[in-house]
Amino acid sequence: MATWSAADNQLLDQLVAESADIVTMQKKLGKTQDSIRHKLKRMGVKVTKAPKSPKPIKLLKEKPPKKVRVKKSAPAAEEDNDAPAKVRVYPIDRIGPRGCRWPMGDYHPTHPDFHFCGAPVKEEGKPYCKEHSQRAFGSGQPIRVPERV
Repeated sequence: MATWSAADNQLLDQLVAESADIVTMQKKLGKTQDSIRHKLKRMGVKVTKAPKSPKPIKLLKEKPPKKVRVKKSAPAAEEDNDAPAKVRVYPIDRIGPRGCRWPMGDYHPTHPDFHFCGAPVKEEGKPYCKEHSQRAFGSGQPIRVPERV
């Protein structure tokens, strides 16, 4: 417990009368903030935390939309018929219950260029098309963890 001299008590009374904050009191008295709070509490002075000033909001610069290039490739094998042939832009309200809900683009959902894959979902109970299901859920094989010796 910190000892308080008569001079410390007098200075504390003066700082309270000036409505000084705890940090100022700490610097002038050379005591910890905790000891000052407890002394003020014993003196009957109501101690409240100062309201935090709001942090400044950083404004994000709007990025121009990225151009999507679609490569034309050779016709795919019969197994790859699940992949969409051409890139389409689907907002969430246009996908429907059987459309892929994989988010596309590096944008926030409120950005006008944000969209979803929208390709048809073949597997029941999955939210994504075949390609995006493999990316999201992996191959379905259990992960083998090596034993420690």
